[in-house]
Amino acid sequence: MRTFITILIAIGYSLICKAHYREYITLNDGWTIKPISASQRNAKSEAVTLPHTWNNKYTNGTNYNRETMVYQRELSVTDKMKEGKRLFLYFEGVNSVANVFVNYTSAGSHKGGYTAFCIEITDLVHVGSNQLEVWAGNAFRTDVLPISGDFNVQGGIHRPVRLIITSQDCIAPDFHASPGILITQSDVNERNATLDIKTILSINEVSGSYSVRSTVYDRDNNQKGIHTENLKTTESKKHSFCISKINIPKPHLWNGLHDPYLYKVRVELLKNGKVIDMIEQPLGIRYFSISADKGFFLNGKPYDLHGFNRHDDFYGTGSALTMKEYLRDIELIKESYATVVRLAHYPHGEPIYNLSDSAGVILWTEIPLCGPGGYLFTGFVNDVRDNAIQTLKEMIY
Repeated sequence: MRTFITILIAIGYSLICKAHYREYITLNDGWTIKPISASQRNAKSEAVTLPHTWNNKYTNGTNYNRETMVYQRELSVTDKMKEGKRLFLYFEGVNSVANVFVNYTSAGSHKGGYTAFCIEITDLVHVGSNQLEVWAGNAFRTDVLPISGDFNVQGGIHRPVRLIITSQDCIAPDFHASPGILITQSDVNERNATLDIKTILSINEVSGSYSVRSTVYDRDNNQKGIHTENLKTTESKKHSFCISKINIPKPHLWNGLHDPYLYKVRVELLKNGKVIDMIEQPLGIRYFSISADKGFFLNGKPYDLHGFNRHDDFYGTGSALTMKEYLRDIELIKESYATVVRLAHYPHGEPIYNLSDSAGVILWTEIPLCGPGGYLFTGFVNDVRDNAIQTLKEMIY
């Protein structure tokens, strides 16, 4: 019953999610796909639903399609969506290189298939019907991770896509496709925890006074800490930063399988005293250490790590996982009482991180800088260094 309820919640969210200050619209339906090599010969398009990969029938081996496909979809924009608003396309993952076009104009590109990216399209769309086109390619390249490895790089828009609609001034969704708030914790113990909450702002219209209010809530929605920072904003900026510091006395620590307790952090952007944007993120407060002689310690106590490697793929769907597959995997992990899962060999889809936090599972997550070795190549290819740094930032943020 819990799983069924979770699926219903996920389905409801996937249709449309309206917040008080921004709107999320999923764009997983209505796509067609055809090979780019045939796009000028009036090739027949195939209707597909995202997440999608053209390699879903391959389960192992190196003999699979590494090519470029063209995804197309109509995007309807209303007066309400356009007037005084900003529009962003958010891709959770396109394997491996994506070129995005809106109304036959380049909107942006992204290298790397296992991290999200976000592109603003406000000035590229008009009221009415708009044309979205994504060229997705998983051909081998020396400038895109991975350059080797014992897993298939399954091509396609293999993770969900959504449209984000914000006000002209907002918490930035396009800072490395992060939530726009970055939470770090320090000096954590049973007596106190210090949180540094960095908010990335995107200010288009400088008028009036701005402030950022950060609030921490416990599981029962009781306020445990709050900080308001007044901003001195004199010019428009794509990205500006605000840092709030909050102390949580006697924190309820996240304690793995024993007690995976999560707080909630809410960050609000205010303009002339009125909230114009808001983001919420879960937070587990904990501290840990590693000793070569004594092992892993969670919250000052020994904590045994045993579990699995996991790939972000599934029989019959390839890497185009839905919430159904993520829920099945996390139930198997919980059934085995695994305390840790290594996400091999690349950042996995966002659901597994959230489900693991709630289940008390510790994660090892990594970028696909695989080598030396692989099927055909050895060593390090210098061209890929910049992409490795980019992917690392995107994974962390």
